[in-house]
Amino acid sequence: MAEVISTEVQGLHTLGRRTGRLGRIGTGLDTWSPNINIFRDPRWGRGQETYGEDPFLTARIGVAFVDGIQGDNPDLPNVVATPKHFAVHSGPEQSRHVDNIYPTAHDLEDTYLPAFRAAIVDAKAGSIMCAYNRVYGQSACGSQLLLRDYLRGAWGFKGYVVSDCDSVVDIYEHHKYAPDAPTGVAVALTHGVDNECNNATLGGRMDLGDRYTESLRRGYIRTEDIDTALVRLFSARYRNGDLPGLSARKPNATSVSAIDTPESRALALTAAEKSLVLLKNDGALPFRPGTRVALIGPLSDATRVLRGNYSSTRSAPRSRSPMV
Repeated sequence: MAEVISTEVQGLHTLGRRTGRLGRIGTGLDTWSPNINIFRDPRWGRGQETYGEDPFLTARIGVAFVDGIQGDNPDLPNVVATPKHFAVHSGPEQSRHVDNIYPTAHDLEDTYLPAFRAAIVDAKAGSIMCAYNRVYGQSACGSQLLLRDYLRGAWGFKGYVVSDCDSVVDIYEHHKYAPDAPTGVAVALTHGVDNECNNATLGGRMDLGDRYTESLRRGYIRTEDIDTALVRLFSARYRNGDLPGLSARKPNATSVSAIDTPESRALALTAAEKSLVLLKNDGALPFRPGTRVALIGPLSDATRVLRGNYSSTRSAPRSRSPMV
């Protein structure tokens, strides 16, 4: 499945070059996946993207997905995989920009980090996305423990870190960890965030770099910090064939015809069918045959919640029916 996604991403990149739309969403030789957060809280609107509650299963599927996205040689990836959201991130949706999580040391090591460790150490993912929430008081996108001690230190990560969209803004706007924007971006950059996703770019806002310019003027960041981020980002673009000049790598030029082929559609249908798990009650549940179950509460018939916050509008039901 991931191999097909990777091929189509490469085809979209070729289309972006052909149409002059490089730099738009979906045109880069990278993908913000897999989502390998542990799904513990049903109030999180993105649980349907994850691989469940099992750290070992999530790690193995995550490794397979990264392998499929990047190809046989992680040093020269076809597409850069970006496991997310690092780390201890799984809801609830409403408070994800202000949550401050204090997992036990055992739970951090045994539950929340194994899949990320496997994706980085075993599969050699070329990127990783830091999360919205704080962990032990520090923003995940400004965390000494996560980004320096674990990621760059213990796991030897050499790739680039991208922020979840507006999670750098969260450092100063919502977590109040920094007093203003120049200080907040310095927290992220100096802790190892190389690429900031900011939703304001979708509206064409052009002054987002001013925060970094002011941070540099104040002495919060150094030219060397900027250079480090640029080296990580541009080296990834050389290695995946986005930029010419690397002797071991030909420019990526997958045909546009590789997008949405009949074979890919057939595989998508097969994957969807085989991913369904139906539970049969053979006496394990204390319900008599024919028992009707009522779902009670403010979200009992909230189909929008069931669909999550990243699902297509085509998944919306045509009519509301009682969930009994």
